[in-house]
Amino acid sequence: MTDKQILAELERIEATLKKAKEGYRADRPVWRDAMGRINRLEKALKPVPLRMVFPIAGPDSHVFVGGLHETGGLPGNWAIDFICKAGLGVVAPEAGLITRFSGNDPSDDSADARGVYGWTTYLRTPAGYVYFITHQGRRYPTLRVGMHVQAGDLLGYVGDQRFRPDHAHVGVTSPKGSADAKKHITAVSKAPRAS
Repeated sequence: MTDKQILAELERIEATLKKAKEGYRADRPVWRDAMGRINRLEKALKPVPLRMVFPIAGPDSHVFVGGLHETGGLPGNWAIDFICKAGLGVVAPEAGLITRFSGNDPSDDSADARGVYGWTTYLRTPAGYVYFITHQGRRYPTLRVGMHVQAGDLLGYVGDQRFRPDHAHVGVTSPKGSADAKKHITAVSKAPRAS
């Protein structure tokens, strides 16, 4: 429905209710009809969930999107680094199932010197894409393996990497192959931001 159609329907409901002689009574046909029409409008106004979102939360936060590269140790997992301030939220780029956690304790500074840093979350989508999201300083405390998440749900927070620019490394493996993985992660980098 367009805004004009919604406004017109609300005005029709208001006009009908103004004609009612008695106050509100749920058992009166005029009120039942009005409440049914309002409920239908509310359903039409519910936001459509986003299919894909930018992986760093906060529409106003500055994020530099790095270049496309393959994730070391995961052939065919193409990734982009989202360089930003430590502490920003890392969100699920798509709806899916949390399949695994791994990584290195971010409090271990020696891990930073070797280039390995932070916690990692693995997410599998219904279409078979597998996301590898790493360099988290903290995971969201209630996140568990086997949990279903929606696009934009908080997974963790970008860690303070001290030895290099703070960033979230977000990679994806595609069931359709390497070329599709590149295309898919590029689409994630251009997706709308979750609030």
